Amino acid sequence: MSRSLVGFVFDTLEFAREGRSVSGLVPVSALPRLLELLEGTAENALECAISGRQGQDGSWLSLTVSGQFDLTCQRCLGSMPFAIALETELQVIAPGQPWPDEELEDGALRLGADAIAADAAQLLTDLIEEEVLLAVPIAPKHDTDCAPLARGDDKQAASPFAMLAQLKKH
Repeated sequence: MSRSLVGFVFDTLEFAREGRSVSGLVPVSALPRLLELLEGTAENALECAISGRQGQDGSWLSLTVSGQFDLTCQRCLGSMPFAIALETELQVIAPGQPWPDEELEDGALRLGADAIAADAAQLLTDLIEEEVLLAVPIAPKHDTDCAPLARGDDKQAASPFAMLAQLKKH
């Protein structure tokens, strides 16, 4: 049985410097901003793992999150399962340390890594929620064509322009 990560607070800089790691489950219901985007109830849990490391290029956190929840399709307004599998690298920036440039000296862009400010009391669910929200599509839609908006009687909704066409005839 996996441990619950709800309420887990840690010092990001020390966690990374000491090379610690923790894994477990986070119920979707513990992520209030994500709940606003979900279709129906949020009974699922996300599998999460975070590990720290110290390198010559600074302190780093590696975060992985996987699981599934239902979003609302913006085309048909129906329920749409969304599988998430994210892996992210976060550079922990200590107070007074310069923030890394987006562009490296050779002109290439830094991809796949973000910087976060060191926090002595980081709530892990807040960090997970931020990364999950960044991974959720702005306007989720089914991969295949879905039915247009339907009325309660299971008939296709009339085009809003059909009524205008009727008015034009009179």
